[in-house]
Amino acid sequence: MASTSKVPLLPSRTHEIGESSSSGDPPTAGASTLQAQIVARQEEIRHLILQIQKVEHRMYMRMHGKEWYPGERRENEDRLWNCTNKKAQLTSTTNKLIKQTEESKAMVSALASKIDLLRRIKPAEPQVHDPEIRQKTKKEVCCPK
Repeated sequence: MASTSKVPLLPSRTHEIGESSSSGDPPTAGASTLQAQIVARQEEIRHLILQIQKVEHRMYMRMHGKEWYPGERRENEDRLWNCTNKKAQLTSTTNKLIKQTEESKAMVSALASKIDLLRRIKPAEPQVHDPEIRQKTKKEVCCPK
C-alpha cells in the first residue's frame, strides 16, 4: 500500500520565503499566488493518495472475499449482469437517438435546399380559382383604369 506522508506546508507569510525585493518593500503578489497553487497541489496529491489507498483496499477485499463471502460474490455478479444489461439498453437508445438526429439533419438540409430554390424562383402570379375574381384580375391587367 502507498504510504501517506504529510507534505510540509510552506510558511504562511511570503517574507519568510524571501520573496520581497528589499527589507522595506511589501511582499510581491506573485509569491502568494505561487504559494496558493502549491498548497492546492499538495491537497490534490493527498486526495489522490487517499483514492489510491481505497482502490488498493477494494482490490485486496475482492481477492480474499471470494473465499470468505461466496454469497456476496453471487450478489456482485448479479449486479454486474444488471449493469451490463442496462449498458446495452442505454447503448441501444443512444444509437437510436443518433440515427434519428442524423435523419432530422438530413430532413432539415433538404428543406433548406428547397427553401433556397423557392427563393431563387421569381414569384408567379397568384392563381385564382373563383371565375369572377379571375375576370376582374384579367381586366385590371389588360386595361388599367
